[in-house]
Amino acid sequence: MIRYVTDSPIALLVFAPLVGLVACGTLELPDGWEDAEPASEFESIEQGEADYDDPELGTVHISGNVDRLEVSTLASFPCSDSVEGFQLVDGTQVDLLIQPTDLHPDAVTGSDCAMDIDFAILDLDEGTYRVSLYRRDNDQVDPDMALQLMGEGDAILGFAE
Repeated sequence: MIRYVTDSPIALLVFAPLVGLVACGTLELPDGWEDAEPASEFESIEQGEADYDDPELGTVHISGNVDRLEVSTLASFPCSDSVEGFQLVDGTQVDLLIQPTDLHPDAVTGSDCAMDIDFAILDLDEGTYRVSLYRRDNDQVDPDMALQLMGEGDAILGFAE
């Protein structure tokens, strides 16, 4: 057993946050997503109150180019939610997930906001990928926090022949 004892305030500043991360940092993902990791690149920008008549709301755009797979959508979440993105890559299948950072809030706002959401998945080999985008809501919106398929399609990475 190794035991470190120090009175150094610098050591406490360095190690105290790490202890908090280990003790408090639990990532909650749906069943089957245990191997998922945070998306290579993920951005969500709130666009104001959701307009449910907007034909772009819920539409999923999937594209591939030389070195990255890109997925974007305009999704609605309660205005009080911030969201995060995860990727699960298995061969040529790429599953993406959008979920609130707080899955168990005490309350949510009464209105929904549109969020412009962009994923970029890097470090994939050239080829054709099947891409599926899922979402789930916090337990105040959906007590089961069920996965919902938003869209899927194929994308080609690499140079066109």
